[in-house]
Amino acid sequence: MGRFWAALLCCLLLVTAVAGAGSGNTMDITARVSSDGACQMSVQMTLNLAQPVESVTIPLGSGAKDATVNGVEAPIRQVAGVPSLVLTSETGYTGQLSLALDYTLADCLDEDWTLVLPLLAEGLAYPMDAVSFQITLPGAFSQLPIFTSGYYGADVDNYMTLSISGGEITGTVDVPLRDRESLTFTMETDPTLFPRESGTGHFSPVAWLCALGLALLALLYWLVRLSWKPFRPVVQTQPPVGAEPGELGCKLFARSPDLPLMVLSWARLGYLTIHISQEKAVTLHKRMDMGNERSAYENQLFRQVFGHGQLADTGGRRFQSIRQQVSAGRPQVQGLFRKSGLPVVVRLLSALSGGFLWVGMADAAWGRPVWTVMAGLAGTVAAWLVPPGFTAPFSWDRRPGWRALAAAGITLAFGLFTGCFWVGVAFCLVESVAGLLIVFGGRRSPAGRQMVQSILGFRQQLKTLTNPAGILAQNPNYYYDMAPSALALGVDRQFAARFETLRLPDCPWLVADVPLGNHALEWYPVLRQVTQILRGKFPGGDRRQRRYPKRRRI
Repeated sequence: MGRFWAALLCCLLLVTAVAGAGSGNTMDITARVSSDGACQMSVQMTLNLAQPVESVTIPLGSGAKDATVNGVEAPIRQVAGVPSLVLTSETGYTGQLSLALDYTLADCLDEDWTLVLPLLAEGLAYPMDAVSFQITLPGAFSQLPIFTSGYYGADVDNYMTLSISGGEITGTVDVPLRDRESLTFTMETDPTLFPRESGTGHFSPVAWLCALGLALLALLYWLVRLSWKPFRPVVQTQPPVGAEPGELGCKLFARSPDLPLMVLSWARLGYLTIHISQEKAVTLHKRMDMGNERSAYENQLFRQVFGHGQLADTGGRRFQSIRQQVSAGRPQVQGLFRKSGLPVVVRLLSALSGGFLWVGMADAAWGRPVWTVMAGLAGTVAAWLVPPGFTAPFSWDRRPGWRALAAAGITLAFGLFTGCFWVGVAFCLVESVAGLLIVFGGRRSPAGRQMVQSILGFRQQLKTLTNPAGILAQNPNYYYDMAPSALALGVDRQFAARFETLRLPDCPWLVADVPLGNHALEWYPVLRQVTQILRGKFPGGDRRQRRYPKRRRI
């Protein structure tokens, strides 16, 4: 009888040992974290499957890549939003399944430089009876590591045995983990473990070198193909021959002719009279036909303006269509330039240089490709607008100057905002030099140089006119004769100021239904207003006129 009970006890012990050895799932985790925040994971896993299964899903965690299973490369799939390995078998898995997993977690540092390691990613469908781990960090640390689980939460460390030595953490979980459980390691880091390398400023030096290279290339192109000596104004009291108001832009900047200023010139020469109604409509009255004393081009335009009649309504479609055609026409610059390079090349190269300066500033501040590209485009546009601004002081049209100032101001503000203020200053310097180099176009012929010097001298004379009373005594209409040229050169206000205390006779070529005044400071804003109407901009649409409080409205 005693032998029976002894044999029965041995059988029970044997069955219990076999059952215990065959039912436990285990996991041994090795995590090696590098200084860039990536982690190489090696996991030895044993699963005991009581029933055959066709597939086994093992979640790896966010950022997992380059996975192998038992030394064989395995694809990573998204399962419920988590990168996972899905192992399948046609015959099914049953009994004990041993797996050696190797994979990489690409970036385990969050935005606050906190290290987060999913030792056991949430979603594993099998309970774990034994879990051990070894975490190796780039160096020794003093921060407190924190472990959390899906079931125990932050209290899971009460059921763990931990050992820390230098930069290594080893531990075991002393209680079984349920299925769908997770285990996450978290630790705040410092620069000794993970250097805070900013994602910004990596491309800035390259962008600034590109900007410098383009600026030097623009300068080299100008020296080889466009260089000219500085112009010295030649003072004269009359406009140069062939440089009437409508053609001054052609001679100075190689622009298209200006029909409204040509109309003022024709009126001054006696070909027509300009009439302004109380409704501020401008009508041209032909006084005589134009002969061969004027150029063939002017004769053609004069005939187009009047057609077969004696009157021309400047607000009508016919006149404005002719004005637009003239503005789009070719500049009248025969004999003024020599064959050389193109000023637009300098402008384009300097614009690209400015765009790269903006790219460098954006990269230094944000380091995001989308913002960097957008900043480069904006900087190129801003740089394109600056050089034409240097023509504004010599012209009636101040808009290029305001646009250039706005572009420069926005660039300086952007530089201040991104911490690259001196780069913004360099932008303004590069574009200003480009504007000065091409302000008068390309390389001039001797006649072209003489023309520019004469126009600049004539402009200076209008600004600083002396003894206006003596001039009016000899020619009472001198102010009216020169006012269109002063307007074309952008010095009509300064020219009018020279006649401030003098009473003028009535203008012989500009008449209105209401008195226009007999003082230059009252009259020159009227001329501006008439010119704007000739350009199709009727009163109320030109805000620049608000700067002249002494203007006499018509």
